Amino acid sequence: MMKINNQPMNRNNILLTVLTIISLAFIGLLAILLNRPESFFLQQATQDQRAAEVAKPQLVNLSLVPVEVQTTVGETITVAIKFENLTSGIEATDLVLNYDPEQLEFISLNALNPSFTNPRALAEENRLVLSFISASDSATINSAKEVAMGELVFRAKKAGLSRLVPDLSETGKGSLLIGTNSNDNQLTSGNSVEVTINNEK
Repeated sequence: MMKINNQPMNRNNILLTVLTIISLAFIGLLAILLNRPESFFLQQATQDQRAAEVAKPQLVNLSLVPVEVQTTVGETITVAIKFENLTSGIEATDLVLNYDPEQLEFISLNALNPSFTNPRALAEENRLVLSFISASDSATINSAKEVAMGELVFRAKKAGLSRLVPDLSETGKGSLLIGTNSNDNQLTSGNSVEVTINNEK
């Protein structure tokens, strides 16, 4: 009797079974991804955002002190200007502070840091524009993490609640700080000052 060799057929069956299993596994994985696309891609986006935040350098903060002050009509207040979180020296800076000129009158810029020269203080409409340029390559200023720039003096004109608010917009008209190691604006945050003005007794 003639004997039939089933070996090629068995190999073909095994190969077909393996391919079927792989295809089913791929279809199953694809179905999982299609059923939960938002959560999957949201998780991936969150991971990418966290990685970007870790890589993002710490930028400069503008500190205006005091944060809150009470005064009387006709009296003056003093607000100190300081930069925090510096990672390099300051080449130049323009500060734009918004305020209500009907309630506050800008008087002067005092106690200027000697490492800066030719300060400009221009009061226009409802904002004050301050400009500082580095006078030298001071090793102290270049290595300092905090730098006091000076003090602003305002006179209270009208009773009420007034605010001195830094303009940090990126429209080209906002505040900026250029460091010695970068041509990009390093100033990204800052606090406002709340001024309560009382009537004369």
